[in-house]
Amino acid sequence: MPHGKPVAPGVATAIRELRGHLGWSQSQLAAEVCRVSGRDTVTRETVSR
Repeated sequence: MPHGKPVAPGVATAIRELRGHLGWSQSQLAAEVCRVSGRDTVTRETVSR
């Protein structure tokens, strides 16, 4: 959601920590979100916001 409200800092921190625990990059997380959601519009840039 590139034009939506920014994510609360606590949520962003939790996502970043989970990504680190899994050893995933932002691109890998975006690809997995696309896979499970059935949408192909999630990108690394979306994940980083």
